[in-house]
Amino acid sequence: MIRRTMLIAAALALVTLGSPALAQSQVQKDHAQLQKDKERLRAEKRKVKRDKRKLRADRRAAEAKAQAKK
Repeated sequence: MIRRTMLIAAALALVTLGSPALAQSQVQKDHAQLQKDKERLRAEKRKVKRDKRKLRADRRAAEAKAQAKK
């Protein structure tokens, strides 16, 4: 029973010692993922704006065509 407790304590000590490096690499991974997500959102916003501009231009062209017919 004492051995088991010592093994658990040793494992906890190793995990605790290794965790700052692991935590730092996890922070870096999270940061990289956030950057990717931000860029994806920016690209999506650009696409939406481009689509809206195209729709407005198409509507204006249709209205001008309708006016020309009258």
